[in-house]
Amino acid sequence: MPVKSTFSSSLLTTRNRSKLGIGCATVFLLMFVLAFGGFGGWGVYQQFRVRHFLPVEGVVTHSEVGVNKDSDGSTFYPNIRFRYMVAGQTHDTGQYRIQVISSSGRGGKQEIVRRYRVGSKVEAWYDPDKPEVAVINNSFSFFQVIFLAIGVIALGLIFVIWVWHIKGGSLSWMSSLPEQQGDAAREPRGHDVRLRPFKGGPHVSSFSENVMFCAGWNVIMWTIALGLWFVVGKNEVPWLAWLTIVLFLAVGLYLIINTIMMSMARVKLSEPTLTASVHPLRPNESFQVRFSQRAKQPVYVERVAVRLVCRKSVTYHTGGGGVRGQSGTTTDSHDVYEAEHEIAREIQVDSHHPIDVTLELQIPENGMDTSHAPRNRIDWLLEVCVAIVDWPDYTETFELKVN
Repeated sequence: MPVKSTFSSSLLTTRNRSKLGIGCATVFLLMFVLAFGGFGGWGVYQQFRVRHFLPVEGVVTHSEVGVNKDSDGSTFYPNIRFRYMVAGQTHDTGQYRIQVISSSGRGGKQEIVRRYRVGSKVEAWYDPDKPEVAVINNSFSFFQVIFLAIGVIALGLIFVIWVWHIKGGSLSWMSSLPEQQGDAAREPRGHDVRLRPFKGGPHVSSFSENVMFCAGWNVIMWTIALGLWFVVGKNEVPWLAWLTIVLFLAVGLYLIINTIMMSMARVKLSEPTLTASVHPLRPNESFQVRFSQRAKQPVYVERVAVRLVCRKSVTYHTGGGGVRGQSGTTTDSHDVYEAEHEIAREIQVDSHHPIDVTLELQIPENGMDTSHAPRNRIDWLLEVCVAIVDWPDYTETFELKVN
């Protein structure tokens, strides 16, 4: 008993530390979202406003290279002012751009200053809603878009981290985690237990998770693509950036097609019900599974197969060397046992004639217990595939427990 108590306390502590790691990563990435996304988003909005400014003629009143100094060195910016008149009122508030950003490299700024000397006339643009706001350069800068993209990517990483965490991932670099679960208390066994769809492990996604990931990916990618096309202008974005965006959109298209095919299968067939004669299971134990599935529309089923799988997933450290000592984690997953059973072939299914089959299965004598330790997972699964003639296959994965 003391051993079990010690393990439970240790497991609880490591899980809390893993949650702490996820929380810290989320807060860190949220800082990127707020800082980069906020700055980039405001810059893009400001530059979008400039596109609606009206032309006006002005006279340069001040022109020099401005310098910002700090402990890291000096940065430079074109410090240009000009005078202009709108509706009979003179304004001395014109500047070079709507957002003047200082950066390293004095030469480029010096060239701008030489172009706009004091006393020279310039063609400028002013805000009709706020005539005191005017700029010389109304072209769109890709600089703010980069900042906005970093913020959007950080937001996407938060989404990925939490989906990965929900599916059983952990930040093992936060603490030293135990490798094995030990002798956990066995679940009470029941008879005629309905099996649940499997959602908790790596490399296995439920239909709802596929839909969420597909929607999130495409919303982010299409927002960036349409923003660049309509706000920045297609001719002002480098071709390499467009090529990258097209590749990401192609991935999104694949996700859409895959989700549509999964949805199409669910249009004609309802979610299957799998009932185990006894559960949880024991190694070297035979059991029966009743497979039942109703049809929403009449279909001709070519084949129904159930695959019994024992899947082992191991999470281990990668890297750790290099100048900054950076490291990460990688999860490898492979099937240590699999047995496929065909339970039906060439049958007509409709609302009055559902698929209703009982099959006999057995856990092998050397079958490992189900285990969800922080770095090692053992999952027993039943993978169902219903092949429909001239229609996408219906696939679903169900969870078994062996202990």
